[in-house]
Amino acid sequence: MWRGMAVGSCLAFLVVGVVSGQGQRSPATLDDLLRELRGLRADLNEWFRSTTRSQLVMGRVQVQEQRLAAFRSELADTQFQLRIAAQDRQRTEALATSVEDGIRSGNLATERARQLEKELADVKDRLSREQRTENELRNREAELVNTLAIEQGRWSDVNSRLDDLERAFSPQR
Repeated sequence: MWRGMAVGSCLAFLVVGVVSGQGQRSPATLDDLLRELRGLRADLNEWFRSTTRSQLVMGRVQVQEQRLAAFRSELADTQFQLRIAAQDRQRTEALATSVEDGIRSGNLATERARQLEKELADVKDRLSREQRTENELRNREAELVNTLAIEQGRWSDVNSRLDDLERAFSPQR
């Protein structure tokens, strides 16, 4: 019984405290509502600006990732072409050596020796073209490696800036 009265008394004091606190509060005026509405509008505008900036940053990140992927792909293609060009050059060098050995052997008829000399000239021309192509591909590969390193540096810079922003906006513990 005493227990019931104690609980009832506590509830009564609580209700009286809440009701008396509401009675002291003045009703909101139109100016108060306008201030609150302007504050909400300012918050909403800031949210829109932040969202737009975030979308721009994400767009830039995607463009940078696409650039890196394109350079990697172009580098892989160039390296593949370079391997093929080197193999072609090696085969042509071997053919040139073989034809030269045939000419040096001296066991050929005059007509066959002329044919081999003409063939050797053609092989040397082809070898020269293949060497130029291989050198161009090596230069292109070097350019792409340098460009890729620069772009990866930019990506690392952007990524570290994003990490800094993320840490700045994350709740402190």
